[in-house]
Amino acid sequence: MRNLASIQKIISLEQIPGKDKIELATVLGWHVIVEKSKYKVGDLVIYCEVDSILPELPEFEFLRARCSSKKYQGFRIRTLKFGQTISQGIVFPTSILTSHTSRKIEEGMDVTDYLKITKYDPEAWSMEKETHKRGPIMVWFMKWAWFRWIWRKMTWNDKPKKAAWPEFISKTDETRIQAVPSVVEEYRNVHVYATEKMDGQSSSFAIDADGSLIVCSRNLWLKTETDSNWWKVARKYNMLEVLKSIKKQFNLDVILQGEICGPGIQQNKYGFTEPMFFLFSITDRATGKYVPFSIFMGIAEFIKLTTVPILGVYSQLSTIGETVDALVEYSKGESVMAKGVKR
Repeated sequence: MRNLASIQKIISLEQIPGKDKIELATVLGWHVIVEKSKYKVGDLVIYCEVDSILPELPEFEFLRARCSSKKYQGFRIRTLKFGQTISQGIVFPTSILTSHTSRKIEEGMDVTDYLKITKYDPEAWSMEKETHKRGPIMVWFMKWAWFRWIWRKMTWNDKPKKAAWPEFISKTDETRIQAVPSVVEEYRNVHVYATEKMDGQSSSFAIDADGSLIVCSRNLWLKTETDSNWWKVARKYNMLEVLKSIKKQFNLDVILQGEICGPGIQQNKYGFTEPMFFLFSITDRATGKYVPFSIFMGIAEFIKLTTVPILGVYSQLSTIGETVDALVEYSKGESVMAKGVKR
């Protein structure tokens, strides 16, 4: 899991026109609104990313009116807009850590677990709903302890089996550029390609040691074939045969990862009538690395799988932008997949 909360340094502070009680702090590559005069440039703070779920602790109680989420039993941190100013994330003084850890406070220190912060994960929530669908009659019966006991006995062996995450597959939780601003300089002269981030459900497919198909959501290995979107896509695209054909044609044992979009997923903003799979990465299992772009496109064409939209191929990263803000600006725009939908 990525660092949802970490110790970071305030890089700069800027005035916000027309605001005398707040100012704009820069932390890593993020811009965060803070109380005026509360922090100085160089101060170490706790920075919590957007989509962090903060637990219901006294330190965070002031967030209840704006950020409380009954579904997640905590306070969800969102992107906020004050006039023309965007705030992404939230910062706290390091003093709130004293009751959670005795470790020395250092820049870059991950404090996600110390503060019991979790990630806002609509995909996992969607999966929970998919695997626990009950009609009104069942909902009524499940109120009674005796019925729940009988139900558990009757369905114990029928529950979809889930397993520990396959160690050779990397999860698809990508890091935002604002969290790693050093990338801009480190990779400025590297040949790159850019793709649209589609809003859906992440999925991974590979061949197990016994020759069977591995199907994973973003966080779970779904060992039992079910009617979930992940298994629907596995059947629709015949993923086991696809993986075998890649191995035969390219002599590569690969992991295919992509986004599932369609009805009931992220409001189905692209308007699909059935679950659709869009490939965004292919990993060579032998090396644990992504295959080169040319091979990625060659495999996609060979197996007739649609990739996520390719927005451009560039001789170097700096062509897109030389700062974090420039890269963020580049990412904005209309989706290639649906007119009027922002990516």
